[in-house]
Amino acid sequence: MPGIHKIIVVVDEKNFVDELDETNNVLSFELMIINTSPNANEKQILITEFYYHAHTNLQNEYIKIFNPTLENLNISGWYFTDNPSKCKEDQFKN
Repeated sequence: MPGIHKIIVVVDEKNFVDELDETNNVLSFELMIINTSPNANEKQILITEFYYHAHTNLQNEYIKIFNPTLENLNISGWYFTDNPSKCKEDQFKN
């Protein structure tokens, strides 16, 4: 469900382990879930091949995308990321 969620982690709740510092057994943090759900036609897009650094020293990375629908779909705003917490505008900045 999209929105901000608070996650609370409790370790050794029943105090089975005798520790020097009992105050470090609880951690909480907030997590934001962003709705990036595609529409019905976009959900049918298939990634059928994915090559990443298939051969050393060659620029041969690619993704093969298949659209099984009869509609033209605009995917110009789509991108891959290994840091989804960054906003879209900051994804490609160094």
